Amino acid sequence: MGQTHSSKSASPPEISVVMSVFNGAAALPLTLDSVLNQTYQNFEVLVVNDGSTDESLEILRRYERQDHRVRVINQANQGLTRSLNTACREARGLYIARQDVGDVSLPDRFRKQSALLQEAPDVVAVGCGARRVTVEGEYLGESTRDCSPQIITEELVKHGIGLIHPASMIRTKTLRQVGGYREQFRFAQDTDLWLRLVEHGMLAESPDPLFQLVVETDGISALQIDRQRKLWEIARECRTARLQGKSEEALLEKAVMISSEQSSILSHSQQRLQHQRAAYFIGSQLLALRNKRCRRYFSKSLASPSLAIPSIAKLLQSLVRCPSS
Repeated sequence: MGQTHSSKSASPPEISVVMSVFNGAAALPLTLDSVLNQTYQNFEVLVVNDGSTDESLEILRRYERQDHRVRVINQANQGLTRSLNTACREARGLYIARQDVGDVSLPDRFRKQSALLQEAPDVVAVGCGARRVTVEGEYLGESTRDCSPQIITEELVKHGIGLIHPASMIRTKTLRQVGGYREQFRFAQDTDLWLRLVEHGMLAESPDPLFQLVVETDGISALQIDRQRKLWEIARECRTARLQGKSEEALLEKAVMISSEQSSILSHSQQRLQHQRAAYFIGSQLLALRNKRCRRYFSKSLASPSLAIPSIAKLLQSLVRCPSS
């Protein structure tokens, strides 16, 4: 059973930062420091240690002792979706700011996102632009949108393009009103949440890059992309059912099967292919920036029969576009 360290702060903060950690010791200090050093300081940090077997809990307890805004919830491993719900139930802020271990919140993130929510009462969640980097810190470019809330909400409903989940800030009241994250959507909990939230308001996004997102070859998005796509479609079918006044029960049962059935666990060969696809993507990003380190990633994707020819083509391009000297 989880144990929550009681906050020493008497008055509720405006923002509750919500994180889940599973064996993230190596990246924890960088992420926590980026949160604690924001220009806007009226927040609490709720971190669920989700059964880590490395030094994550020791690091979290140290931060908890040093900064009264940090509260640690220690529990046996339950997965991201359940951990987020646990932290959200403990949240005291008007807004919930998501954060993932390894990613970095740039200094003005909380100030600018909370201002957007204050200024637009019809907006239920806001995102922001993001810088993309590799695990080694290599710059891969930026993702930004300078669009109205109406357009951003339409892009979600029509094309499934939501906010960058770990860079989002959500109205706590609305999050609880829709029932939080749904555990049936183990790998697409964010898309399902956005589709339920926009039944109560709109999504918005700061065009400024306020977040640094790590692109990993072995992250959930890289290794579970097929399951994510299936769950995205189910989340959209659930929205249609709700709008038509129909039951979601059968769809939710299908989501559970896709999320958890043993047959959906990736084999070693499937994992290797997903790693190769991710390496090709990162290599392509570096090639566009004329960074010769793209060759390292194309060399990894060469082993895939389906990627061998495009990888060779990109390697040849790199000799012209990214000279060694």
